Amino acid sequence: MKFERYREGAVRGRKFAEKRAILTTQGILTFNAAAISELGLDKVTHIALHYAADEGVVGLEPLEGEEDGSRKLSISKSGANVSVRAFLTHYGLKADEPQRFEPVKSEDNSMILLHLKNPVDVGPVDK
Repeated sequence: MKFERYREGAVRGRKFAEKRAILTTQGILTFNAAAISELGLDKVTHIALHYAADEGVVGLEPLEGEEDGSRKLSISKSGANVSVRAFLTHYGLKADEPQRFEPVKSEDNSMILLHLKNPVDVGPVDK
């Protein structure tokens, strides 16, 4: 028998060169490698969550240590994630499907902003 070896690696979703934050249906907020390096998330351990309801903007305050109400940021070689499920429930927010956002660093308030009304990369996944 002549076998052909399959050489493509496992596909875990699209990779983006641009910084992205992905809100999953399970209430996990995930950052890709570009977002980690551009936003300095590799230098912090926790995130405090804020919400501007009128504008539909989530504010993520990077923290160098645990503070009251903060969430642990878990960083791996492929990304970083933080659980925001209770936050979403508290404000009546949910993601019926995974949503991608371009996180924006705001120098005005030392936060990373996610504009929930403006998801990016919307549409079917290329296969």
